[in-house]
Amino acid sequence: MIKIEKILSVTAWVFIMLLSMSSAKAALVNFEIQGTVIAGDEFGDPNAFNLSSGETIIASGIFDDSVLSAGMHDVFFGSGNVLSIDVNGTIFTHADDAAASLSFTDGVLTDFDFMVAGSFNSNFTQFDDFGLMFGEWNAVVATSPVPVPAAAWLFGSGLIALVGFVRRKK
Repeated sequence: MIKIEKILSVTAWVFIMLLSMSSAKAALVNFEIQGTVIAGDEFGDPNAFNLSSGETIIASGIFDDSVLSAGMHDVFFGSGNVLSIDVNGTIFTHADDAAASLSFTDGVLTDFDFMVAGSFNSNFTQFDDFGLMFGEWNAVVATSPVPVPAAAWLFGSGLIALVGFVRRKK
């Protein structure tokens, strides 16, 4: 019985320490970057996405917020970082470009590299469709924290309750 109590106690302690340390370390954030179309028909022809000047496209996803600190930092997608770009209903993801990345200097977006050959291209803070559409990404990146799943909190409170029951039985 003492062995079970010790295992439960140590497990609960480790879980609580991990949760309390998460605030000191970088956390995942949801992000959104809006882009504004500057020229939707550079040569008088409609572009592949039927966008006009002034319309917006949105890139969104999840990344580790440590890149928003001082200095130069890059975000590469995959392995937990997720990217999706909605170009007037056409959705591109980081799976469409294995080299997709965001670059920040002192928390400000300086480069957004993404390319689907012959369809959509993003470089620095601009985007285009290889000829008929041109636009710019807004330099402000909106972020919000990704919440800790309720299952994690439930698991932790269950461990603490088990420790209490084992001690009470004694």
